[in-house]
Amino acid sequence: MKPFLIIALGALLFYSQPSPAFQVKSPRPSLFLTADNLYTQSLIDQTPGASYSERFANTLALSAVVGVRLAGFLWLGLRYEYWYARRQSVLGGVSRRDTLRYQAAGIEIGYQRLQPRVSYLVAVSALYPVDLRIESDVTYKSNQRPWTLGARAAVGVRVSGPLYLILEGGYRMAKLGNLTSGSSSLLEGGSLDLSGPFLGVGLSVTL
Repeated sequence: MKPFLIIALGALLFYSQPSPAFQVKSPRPSLFLTADNLYTQSLIDQTPGASYSERFANTLALSAVVGVRLAGFLWLGLRYEYWYARRQSVLGGVSRRDTLRYQAAGIEIGYQRLQPRVSYLVAVSALYPVDLRIESDVTYKSNQRPWTLGARAAVGVRVSGPLYLILEGGYRMAKLGNLTSGSSSLLEGGSLDLSGPFLGVGLSVTL
């Protein structure tokens, strides 16, 4: 009986171990810091008769994302973005400068893979605006809070240890509504639409 008991006990221990395909892997935290150039075709840059030396069509978007990789591939993150752009125009001999400032925070979910030298991430995000304003001779603000939706694909090349150099691209849908200052409207009957594709670079740290 003893050999049988030993064999039975060994079989029980072997089959009680989960298959590697079903083992729950420890979360892998990551930090992304990126700078993107957002290319838009906003109607705010198309005033008839105006000439532009700077446009909102080229918007700088700075991003910080903190997240974890679960089950070896599922990416869950918290995302913060700060947008900055300037518009310089001349209309009827009158020069005007406008400055756009936009902050938003939200969630990001996607698919992440890590290779010995390369990392891959494909993700979508939904961001809620914290602050949206255009500073000119007066400050225009928005009472609306439309969500900004985005999708990105990022490729990282390992530089040293957990540090990766990131190249990313994607698309943001940013229909931000109208902005007002008192009874004055920035876009009469229009909407500030900064939707468009983007390209960017950055760094990430994956533990």
